[in-house]
Amino acid sequence: MSTPVAQALREAFPKAFLGWVVSTRCASVVEGNPFLDCVHRWDGTLGGLVRTILEIKRTGYEIALDVQGLMKSAIIPWLARIPVRVGFADAREGASRLLTLRLPPTASRSFRC
Repeated sequence: MSTPVAQALREAFPKAFLGWVVSTRCASVVEGNPFLDCVHRWDGTLGGLVRTILEIKRTGYEIALDVQGLMKSAIIPWLARIPVRVGFADAREGASRLLTLRLPPTASRSFRC
């Protein structure tokens, strides 16, 4: 449901380097997306987490956008020390504590299960 974000970001920031972190089992959803420059895959293991974080750090991202709003999606950019981490203030599992910029909840997010 969040893949249209890549297109919106590319249209708003055509020269930006856009990467996406995804679990290995879901990688096929974003691989080949023409609006992304890089797909970082995490296999769900601790060793894989370390490898993914080191890969992200080498890339040198300046901003991370957490569209999932879960601890696992917020902790990766936090551990990678990305300086600006944006997400929703009502993120689940306390994930918003790892953000540097918390966006107010919107009416469109009220459908959560």
